[in-house]
Amino acid sequence: MYEINDWVVIVGCVINDLGRRSSVNFTVAKIIEVGIDDLIVKPNRSFSCLPLFVSKNSCRKIPVDDIDVTNDLRKPQIGDLVLYYHAKWSGETERTVGYVLEMKYDPGRPREALVLTDGENKWLEYNKLLVLELPIKGVK
Repeated sequence: MYEINDWVVIVGCVINDLGRRSSVNFTVAKIIEVGIDDLIVKPNRSFSCLPLFVSKNSCRKIPVDDIDVTNDLRKPQIGDLVLYYHAKWSGETERTVGYVLEMKYDPGRPREALVLTDGENKWLEYNKLLVLELPIKGVK
């Protein structure tokens, strides 16, 4: 199942006396040696490149060859139900759901979409919209 040069995600956490997990963390690493039950991996970190000995049971293979990295994001269109998601530097997030009514193309400025949300129309940044549903064919 595991081979040299495969990529894995290693899961770590804190387990309390009731068996509950908290402080879950993940490390991505490349396999450099394979044993019966364990692996030697090189973490994909900038601050440490020392190899780690890890149990195969704490890892999951990442099928990088099966992942299509060439796909573009779905571009919102008029009529789509979208989620506007904006993470601010303060750590707060602004989220709202609504329908795209219009698109604004203004040379030299980022594209915007007019979204009907909570009974009002708001111009929102196009690149911060996630398409949730497409309009039903034949319904306008």
